[in-house]
Amino acid sequence: MPKVDNTTQYYDETAAKYDELHGDQHETGHMEALELIVPRHFPHVTSVLDVGSGTGRAISWFDRTFNVDGQAVALTGMEPSNKMREVAAQKVPSARFVDGYGDALPFEDDSFDLVTITGVLHHVADPKAVIRECFRVSKHGVLISDHNNFSFGSTFARKLRLALYSVGFCRRSAT
Repeated sequence: MPKVDNTTQYYDETAAKYDELHGDQHETGHMEALELIVPRHFPHVTSVLDVGSGTGRAISWFDRTFNVDGQAVALTGMEPSNKMREVAAQKVPSARFVDGYGDALPFEDDSFDLVTITGVLHHVADPKAVIRECFRVSKHGVLISDHNNFSFGSTFARKLRLALYSVGFCRRSAT
């Protein structure tokens, strides 16, 4: 039985306008990480898994960057939100998008040359389990890009978020 949580429900409800609503505000650093690290350290990937693929921004980047001049990199996105997967599949029809959560990847060991996970770990209850799974299914490496929820905004806003979290008022989702 699939997990259902508030985070997945939010993404299902906002998928159609997610890119418009969020623009590049959360993705700029993640895309920079891909651009700076992947070509230098993984120039010959033939398969990529993007965990928490959302609307397919990272998969789109891989498609534009690697699937040129007859090259074919097998691209797989894994995302628990049905609606986000639908948006991603429209962007990159050649990619495969599967339902799932990062703490239980439905793939064999060493299935992908590279596994990426961008902007996801701050949503999960057990980041160590997700990272362990990413390394399990990767042959050559894992690229993790995330942010700290307590580092945004004014000093007051950061301290307020941290205080609310520390007393249990703000919890991570179960994705």
